[in-house]
Amino acid sequence: MIYAIAGVCFVIAVYLFLIMPGWHKKTDIFKKQPLYAHRGLFGGDKPENSMAAFAAAVEAGYGIELDVHKTTDGVAVVHHDDSLMRMCGVDKMIEQCTYDEIKDVKLPDGSTLPLFKDVLELIDGKVPLIIELKCTKTDVLVADVANEVLKNYKGEYCIESFDPFAVARFKKLRREIMCGQLAGRTYAKDDTKKMRFLKFCAQRLLFNVISRPDFVAYDIKCKNSVSLALCKLFGAMIAFWTIRDADTCEYVLRKKAAAIFQEFKP
Repeated sequence: MIYAIAGVCFVIAVYLFLIMPGWHKKTDIFKKQPLYAHRGLFGGDKPENSMAAFAAAVEAGYGIELDVHKTTDGVAVVHHDDSLMRMCGVDKMIEQCTYDEIKDVKLPDGSTLPLFKDVLELIDGKVPLIIELKCTKTDVLVADVANEVLKNYKGEYCIESFDPFAVARFKKLRREIMCGQLAGRTYAKDDTKKMRFLKFCAQRLLFNVISRPDFVAYDIKCKNSVSLALCKLFGAMIAFWTIRDADTCEYVLRKKAAAIFQEFKP
């Protein structure tokens, strides 16, 4: 009986160690602005992650969540998907192309893929940013590329990624910046058993042991996660994605969390 109890206590201790967030407190930009337009304030003639969508969010006074990829020659571009097919109708993977190979690809409004540096110039510190680092396979050098662009940026921002190694990489480069771990319910029908296991661990924030995040950005569909509740108890800041209606947004704000929203204006 004693061994069984000791075993259970050991498992619980390991679990708590794995999900524990970072120990060094950072400035909580979510307190100042808890509302973030997902991929900009897009809709109508304004595509997601476009200069027009970002300008609209700035005009409305919302914070902005955006996505950063790097090309093979180390240029930071703003786009959500790994592929250009859904938004641009071009069957190319961003991280397999040089910038010259994709610089003329058009979004639905006729504009080109925004350069990260041009987006920062447009926003110019007017609203805070949540910057997601997009990685494929094990290439986390997007953290270095993003950091290089952000070096002289004076506005408020934080960094997040689904890849814990990318979060850890950026934290190493810029210890003063608030960094977060993205997680949620992301299973796909064609996932292998290995992929399902990795996603199971990610959803339960077990990879926090790698990233030691300052905040957790979590799928609102999984809002009742025990791991998330424990992270908050340990002092992690919380953001929820993607909020699609006013009632859910009010719930998130009551929980003192940030709301990453789309398809409506809070």
